[in-house]
Amino acid sequence: MRFYFSEMNQARRAIKMAWIAGLIYSSLAAVSELYLLSVNPTDITSILFIALLFGLTLGIYQKRSTAAIVMFALTIINALIQVFLFISTRINPFLSRVDSVTQLVVSLALLLPFIYCFWQGMRGVLSFHRLQNTRESE
Repeated sequence: MRFYFSEMNQARRAIKMAWIAGLIYSSLAAVSELYLLSVNPTDITSILFIALLFGLTLGIYQKRSTAAIVMFALTIINALIQVFLFISTRINPFLSRVDSVTQLVVSLALLLPFIYCFWQGMRGVLSFHRLQNTRESE
């Protein structure tokens, strides 16, 4: 499998999939953060994180390679945090929870499609710029 797409239509399709996934991901994060804000109204950093997610989604829509790379990296980091939380609940008896396995499975099941979409979007944006540069140099 090559990293770059060979046709502009494939790159545009991957970018479209990524920014639509970004809208869904950002909206789900916003809904969950609004719930958490109703419990703890002093947490302002979550609002900034949601603004970052929507901004990165806009950047993917505008075919910004930095936004696509950062969105993919944030999703990978989120998955790694979920795995780390699972491991820490297994090691530390004070943090042990009955539903830690369920939480890990559900979190990863929700994150894996977004990881795939943002991977494809990153490939699409980078391919788009590469194909555009080769088209201009001809």
